[in-house]
Amino acid sequence: MTDKRLIIMAFLGLITIVLGMATNDLRHIYLGMGVWIAAALFYSFFTRNRELSALVLGIITLHTGIILLYDIDRSLQKPEIFGIITFIAGIIMVLNSDWHKKHS
Repeated sequence: MTDKRLIIMAFLGLITIVLGMATNDLRHIYLGMGVWIAAALFYSFFTRNRELSALVLGIITLHTGIILLYDIDRSLQKPEIFGIITFIAGIIMVLNSDWHKKHS
């Protein structure tokens, strides 16, 4: 039985990638790829290890957020990498929560 969340994530990623390709906007392509990467990571690893995934994702999100906040003088060479890491971690945290059980 397929999970509805997996289908929704795949479709959402596809829509943003197609939108990015149609408008030649790299940000939408990054968002679509981030959604796909987050879904792939979640369904391959994080469903089996919920506690460990929550700990790891919390640490990743905390540290990338601190790096982005304290980069006041904009000395980072590639700040979008930290942004995509935070985005992917946020999507996986939402998938890892039980919001779908409460609203379905």
